[in-house]
Amino acid sequence: MDNNNVLVIGAGVAGIEASLLLANAGKKVYLIEKDLIIGGNVIKYEEVFANMECSTCMIAPKQQEVLQNENIELLSLSEVEKVQGESGNFTVTVNKKARYVSLTACIGCGMCYDPCPVSLKNEFEQNLSDKKAIYVPCAGSLPNVPAIDPEYCLQLSGKKTCNICVEACMFGAIDLTEKDEKVDLSVETIIVATGFDILDPNGFSQFGYGKHPNVFTAMELERLYASNGPTEGKITLRKGDKPPKSIAIIQCVGREHQGYCSSVCCMYSLKIAHYLRDKLPDAKIYNFHSDLCIPGKYNQKFYREVK
Repeated sequence: MDNNNVLVIGAGVAGIEASLLLANAGKKVYLIEKDLIIGGNVIKYEEVFANMECSTCMIAPKQQEVLQNENIELLSLSEVEKVQGESGNFTVTVNKKARYVSLTACIGCGMCYDPCPVSLKNEFEQNLSDKKAIYVPCAGSLPNVPAIDPEYCLQLSGKKTCNICVEACMFGAIDLTEKDEKVDLSVETIIVATGFDILDPNGFSQFGYGKHPNVFTAMELERLYASNGPTEGKITLRKGDKPPKSIAIIQCVGREHQGYCSSVCCMYSLKIAHYLRDKLPDAKIYNFHSDLCIPGKYNQKFYREVK
């Protein structure tokens, strides 16, 4: 019997698009995502380059299409543990972590959040806000179903008997006895779409990140600017209650350390400047760079508009 199954690793925008193309062509797709939601880094942005379009408006229909497509089986909170076999005939072992909340029974009402006694930093929001031990990363998350962090949950970590979230859920969607499981998948093809992460700024002390409170990474600014972010789109400082009068954008951080130019930070710095001009029109903006690379007619036009 022919094996037409495909495994896609990563449910960011690339993984979503690949899954939909394959599923619409009649393939059975297993979409693996290590997070509890799909969309990847793009859902952290308010606008996306090059046309500065609404990120959510672009990705949300794709997310819904994935969740509703009968040919796509989403395995969230999952990671590939082992791959065996050969091209055309792989056996993939997936470690699927317990969510402790039913994807079918939960309606996403959020009534379980406030009663939870545990608060911790929200990594999705770049630690700019808090979350509970039962949580969704941000407003508009898809699937809009929370998960419980077993490391911090009082009951699951064994620190204390606690059943508050279970009692708060009128739909019986929370099951604290759920266990992690190993899933073996037989697939013909594997597509790796694992996305990207930013360089750790703590390795570059000369720029003051972590020492001076009002030094931010670009991703932190993305979340401050986003309407579904921790400040609902208001750009605030860690220290001080007045908006900044001057802002420096530093490019090429980590270029020598990595040994190559990312080829995107020049235009990305202009996107950041666009954000700042929009929310802080009176602020003076300085852009520090070793050189400026702006290829293409549209990019030149965007540069002139922002400048």
